Order: sequence, then C-alpha cells, then structure tokens
Amino acid sequence: MELHAVHFDGFTEHLVSWELWATGNTAIVDASWLASTGPTEKTFEMDFPDLRIEQVLQVLSGLKPVYDGHVDDFPKHSLCVNTEDREFKTVVRTGIDWTPEEKRDVDAFMSVWHPINREVEKLLALPRRG
Repeated sequence: MELHAVHFDGFTEHLVSWELWATGNTAIVDASWLASTGPTEKTFEMDFPDLRIEQVLQVLSGLKPVYDGHVDDFPKHSLCVNTEDREFKTVVRTGIDWTPEEKRDVDAFMSVWHPINREVEKLLALPRRG
C-alpha cells in the first residue's frame, strides 16, 4: 500500500504547500512555503509506519471523493491510498457550512489528517505555527 497526502494552506502568511508519499514505513515530504527570506523548498524524510496507511484506508473507504466547504482561500487537503487493486481518495476543501452528514465525514477525515499534518509542520519548523 502507498499513501499520498497533499496540503495547501490557502491564503496565509506562509503559503505552505506540501506533498507526502509513504510506503515501506518511510515517508518523503516535498514542501514549499514563503519564508522571510523568500520562497523556500525542502524535502524531508520521516518514519511512517505502514499501520498508519491502513488506518487512513479504513477511514477513506467510508468517505466520498470530495467535500467542499465552499470558502475560497481556505486550506485544501487530500488523502489517497493505493492498494494492489484500488485507489481510495478524498479531497477536503475546508469550510464552515457542512451538513450534519458532511461534518461527520469531514471529522472522520480530519481524525487521520491532523496527526500527519502535525508531523509535517514539526519538520517545517515555521515561526508562529504549531
């Protein structure tokens, strides 16, 4: 199994975007952001147990492909797990106006998204974020 996660901040001070590819208990993160010295791009490697990919798969298997919060310039997140025979992918365009069913699903997505995002944010070590 392989996990691909994508994040874009939306309109923020740092304009952070990153992509993460995980397989074989390791993840590679390609990130870019606006630092005080200008645009910055870096690649990181981190531990990422395959068990976490299975946990993401369990959540994604019950979700729709897209949840759109209908707010421009808010963050956008994507999680995709590829198995031997199928792709499970969900994109969340964050927002504030969810139906109760959408909120339940977005909360489920975020339950596996937030831990990944926190680890990546630690790698980036951007000031005033965390």
